[in-house]
Formats: sequence, C-alpha cells, structure tokens
Amino acid sequence: MKIDAQRGIVYLQMDDPFDVNKGKELIDKMLDHPDFRKGMSTLWDIRGVDAASVTREHMREMRMFNLGREEKRGYGRMAILVDSDINFGLSRMYHVVGDLPHIEMSVFRELNEAEQWLDESPFWPVEDLTNRPEGSSNSSDP
Repeated sequence: MKIDAQRGIVYLQMDDPFDVNKGKELIDKMLDHPDFRKGMSTLWDIRGVDAASVTREHMREMRMFNLGREEKRGYGRMAILVDSDINFGLSRMYHVVGDLPHIEMSVFRELNEAEQWLDESPFWPVEDLTNRPEGSSNSSDP
C-alpha cells in the first residue's frame, strides 16, 4: 500500500491468488493508516491476478464489508487497474454487483488514465452524499 497524500490517492496492490480476506485487510490497513484522509480515492492494481476464481459471492462479501466502513471511508473514487479481458469483465461485474453509494468506480487498462480520472475527483465527505456535484454518478466508464 502506498498513500500519495498530496494527490489524495491510495494505491492498493492485490496479488495472485485473489483472496477476499486479503482485500479486507488492505482496506482496514488503509483506513487505519495515519496518512489516510476521509474521501481519498483508491487505485486497486489487480494486474497479474487470476480473477477467474472470483465469484459473485466474493463480490457481495466485499460490498457488505465496504458498506460497513462507509462512515470512515467517506465518498471517493475507486479505479481498478487490469491487464486482461477477464479481469476487465469481472471488475465491471463487481461495479454492478458491488454498487456502493459512497464510491464512484471505474475500470482501466492504463495506469495514467486511471490516475487522471482519480485526479479529477475532489473529496466529498459522507455527509454530502446526497449533494454530489452534477455529473457525478456510480456508473462511470473509461
């Protein structure tokens, strides 16, 4: 995990094989980190991960886990960086199944595009979820 406090981006790396519990640990580690600020964006790098073993139940489990941390997390963007068609498709499926009201999510194949999208995001506290800026939604596509 790396936190770029100036840009407001937390970089999280998921290694192969995919493990839901490791994902949960990374989220809790991020939220407890002294440099983390409510509303920071996250970039999940899952390049090299064989996501074929990820099930719909894994996605639901991660969704419920994230919902339980909404107050601490705040509203922010989440970019998922992939390097294969299957990971792109599964990440888009997570985007639908894992729909989170406090996280605007998108999937990318290029790091610079993901970072650019995250850089465009100001921080919004959880209290302002109903007052999102115009054009902000949970259905962004690169």
